[in-house]
Amino acid sequence: MKEIVENDEEIHVRVKRYAWLPRFINDWREAEIVKSYICSRYNCEWVNRWYRILPGKSLAGERPRSLFLSSQNGNQLVYKMTVCHTDNNVQEMTFLKMEVGE
Repeated sequence: MKEIVENDEEIHVRVKRYAWLPRFINDWREAEIVKSYICSRYNCEWVNRWYRILPGKSLAGERPRSLFLSSQNGNQLVYKMTVCHTDNNVQEMTFLKMEVGE
């Protein structure tokens, strides 16, 4: 049985990034926050969660991001960042569900 979440097609996440922390620590914190938030919207157990911050520039100078989730029963979700704004070291990101596989 597949869980349905209202408005799971587009998810908004805010993450504070600290100027005094190295980028890899900020990236790790961001990944943990995004994975926890998106997974909390579902009632499934997700066995694998990969968050990738890709090299290169896009989306107003921010590096593109993707989140890949897979459950024990074979469901897979892919979220890709479509919008990113930074204001006072707070990143506001919009993730769009790209594909669902079983």
